[in-house]
Amino acid sequence: MARIRYLKPDFFKDEDIKELPYEARLFYQGLWVQADREGRGEDRPERLKIEIMPYDQVDAEKIMQLLSCPKKNGKRPFIVRYEIDGEKYYQIINWRKHQKPHKTERDSDIPPPPKELLTVRQPLTNGYATNISVGNGDGDGEGNGEEIVNKQAESAGAVSPKTKELLDSVYSQGFNIYQLINKFKKDAHWRKDESIPDEVLNKICEQYQKDKDTIREPYPWFIKVLKMESASYFANKNIGESARFKKEGIGKMADILRQMQGQASD
Repeated sequence: MARIRYLKPDFFKDEDIKELPYEARLFYQGLWVQADREGRGEDRPERLKIEIMPYDQVDAEKIMQLLSCPKKNGKRPFIVRYEIDGEKYYQIINWRKHQKPHKTERDSDIPPPPKELLTVRQPLTNGYATNISVGNGDGDGEGNGEEIVNKQAESAGAVSPKTKELLDSVYSQGFNIYQLINKFKKDAHWRKDESIPDEVLNKICEQYQKDKDTIREPYPWFIKVLKMESASYFANKNIGESARFKKEGIGKMADILRQMQGQASD
């Protein structure tokens, strides 16, 4: 159910807002009225498109991807997308700073985003990536919320200049490749110093350029391509292990990629 929300005059002069296409600016405002009192809503792009821009030909999924990328002039995205128990949601960042829901509005029945999913990989000019944790909307609007910016670059996650250029290119097109890499490493229970080989990341970036207009579910697509390209990479390292790798799930994939990384550093 849509709600009445505040729209401040500063919105129209915001330097991050001006970087968004016109349709993304309107869609972002539409997310406000669709969100509950905590700034959360169901992440259903097709349904949101019907509610927010029913008469326009826009790609709601691509807009959601764009809004979930860190801002060009700042550290935080406009929204965080997350999944809990198979259900997908979005959280509008700095919600309490800009909105004051009416006291009679019912409590949110959407769970907040897990804190570990609020970390976004943002590329830096020094060739590394930094972890940026964004507030989940529970702050008081006076800078006392849970927003934390970790400016310490993690050298253990460094990639080659060529790979960084490819990753940044994908990222700049509104596809949060860094967040997907982080999610895979979390799902696979990797340590922070473990990383996907550059050769595999390069291939994933190349495949993205071919598939970008048809990707609807970023993470399943990422895992599919990661598995495919890792199998090819591993086959070149050890043909005898290739067939076994193709049958492995994400847990075993972590072990195999870990072995690959160790071989590459020998």
